[in-house]
Amino acid sequence: MLFVSCSQEDKIRQYRVAKEESSAPAASQAALSAGNQIWFFKLTTKSELFSEYSNKFAKMIIDADFSPGVPAYDLPTGWKTKNGPAPVYQTIEVTQNENEAALTVMPLPAPASDSKSYLKSNVDRWRRQLGLSPATSANWLEEATESAEIISIPTKQGQFITLVHLEGTSEKMGETKMLVAMVSKDSLTGNAAMATAPSSAPAISPQKSSKVAYDLPEGWRESTGSSISLVSLAVDHEAGTSKISVTRLGGGGDLLPNINRWRGQVKLDPIKSSELEASLEEVKVDGQPGKLTFLEGPDQSIFVATVVQDGAKWFYKLQGPTPAVKAEQAHFREFLKSVKIKKDSE
Repeated sequence: MLFVSCSQEDKIRQYRVAKEESSAPAASQAALSAGNQIWFFKLTTKSELFSEYSNKFAKMIIDADFSPGVPAYDLPTGWKTKNGPAPVYQTIEVTQNENEAALTVMPLPAPASDSKSYLKSNVDRWRRQLGLSPATSANWLEEATESAEIISIPTKQGQFITLVHLEGTSEKMGETKMLVAMVSKDSLTGNAAMATAPSSAPAISPQKSSKVAYDLPEGWRESTGSSISLVSLAVDHEAGTSKISVTRLGGGGDLLPNINRWRGQVKLDPIKSSELEASLEEVKVDGQPGKLTFLEGPDQSIFVATVVQDGAKWFYKLQGPTPAVKAEQAHFREFLKSVKIKKDSE
């Protein structure tokens, strides 16, 4: 998620977080003085505004200096900061309307051991804040990293940034996206989803993947997406915008945990293995057999095909407001029929 478009012309000003004895709770102050803390930068936005604020957030985190123990970072133009309220160490105002976006900074003591359990407890807490069920799979971390919900990036100073990207709903913002950057001395994920530290935030422009050929259905357009998507498309509807993505993963996890994870994203209860087959439809993409499922939620829905090809799992996913996804099902099937995967030798 840090590999996103950032304007090189956006004016920034230097801001260094100052240690204020009165603004942080005793536990946070102890962590600061001990130098054994994890810094949490938590951005929450309305879904349609996520790109606008996350781009600036990305540049701020990438360019931040965490070596002093207390972070120093460049604050984008228009953003303002204030201490607290406790237990938050700093609140960064990215917009005057707190119902559109919010950003908080908080240091907490690092776990003495079992960093993965520590990570999961935080992720589950954030998932509940967005109306999502806690992760229940024994392979939750593998599934989250393969879907890019969790990514670990080493910093230039030798620390690690663990990114958690979630999407759900909240009472204040409605359809909501959350991006949390956890900066720690040691990796919280082990070697899972380890990305290379970027020197700066490169721009991603909408373009077709050289590996995937397809016909663009009427009304669909090229779009920006996550760094792991080979194809990122979008289609507008009166109910909202739907996103279409094509992702190839070396592992990908079993089908049932993936479907239950997607069900959680659209506020559906998980299903049992005995119920799996009834929820699936046979489909072919580029001549390869796959499974297609429609997950209809009260607000958001997902139409997704999973195909195993060349030893990897391919995910073809349409997600958006339920009326919008329903309206695009025929186009999505046409899209799947048109897909051609180019061989490495081609």
